[in-house]
Amino acid sequence: SAARSAARSAARSAAYLKSLHLCNQLIYSPSVSPLTVEEILEKSQGQELSYDAFLSLLKNVQTEHVKQTTGLVRSQMTHHFALYRSGKSIIEISSTLNFPPYLLAKQMLEHIFPSPRSRVSTILKSLPFDPTLSFFSSSPLFSPRPGDFLSPLGPFPLPHFFLSLAGAVHRDPLNGPLPDRYRRSLGQSYELLLQSSLPTPYLPESSLRLSGFSKTPDILLLTPIKLSVTPRSSINILWLDSKAMYGSPEVHARNLTQARGYVNRFGPGVIVYWFGHCVEGEEDVGVVDGVGEITTITQSITQLTIN
Repeated sequence: SAARSAARSAARSAAYLKSLHLCNQLIYSPSVSPLTVEEILEKSQGQELSYDAFLSLLKNVQTEHVKQTTGLVRSQMTHHFALYRSGKSIIEISSTLNFPPYLLAKQMLEHIFPSPRSRVSTILKSLPFDPTLSFFSSSPLFSPRPGDFLSPLGPFPLPHFFLSLAGAVHRDPLNGPLPDRYRRSLGQSYELLLQSSLPTPYLPESSLRLSGFSKTPDILLLTPIKLSVTPRSSINILWLDSKAMYGSPEVHARNLTQARGYVNRFGPGVIVYWFGHCVEGEEDVGVVDGVGEITTITQSITQLTIN
């Protein structure tokens, strides 16, 4: 009913605002050390949002913070290297700046190596995830020795710098090769889960791209289905887009821009937010909670309720 729908919407908004407040505290408040996975897990346990939803929201808040501060951090790079030469680690400098360790390491590496950014990313990805490994940290090659490398900043202990880089990569729970791999794996897993739940013909994104489409949803239904988007209205959907993330208003606004292209090309569809959402569907772009509402889609497909 309309009353139940309104109550559910209010509960979602309250849960979102509560978690958003905590995320802002964690990202914008200065700290003596970077966030850890254990700290994020502990903080998430008092929230209505799931851990993955909270992690997704936290990453979005940090991304906005990084956009606001990147220019300033980059402009003070000479000062950051002076701190490093004085004995501060990249992790310690990042805590002082309230800036993610991995992203600071990346900017510092770009500063001393006038090479393409793709090469810098490759270097960071090749560093060990655990810089405490004995074969890495105990090697005499990685002891501080000034003059190992003549950089634009003068003689520089390059091996020791790479050890500090590895430490920064390892300590960042939201950025870098490992978190990126985790998010990518989640996205692919939920796409497969959505595909396996559809007892009706469809074309996956890979097939659509082979057909020449440049921007495609994850699933194009070959048989449209009727799906309720409000208590009093429904739409015949033709595509589904899987999002392994939390659908906050900011995230949904970006995804909605993408979805408009699908609507123009294929017709109405649905965005599936696997970690929940606090937004409302529209006439041609519905939204569903992947965990709590995905059965609505599969039941509609099975019953073929379209007239």
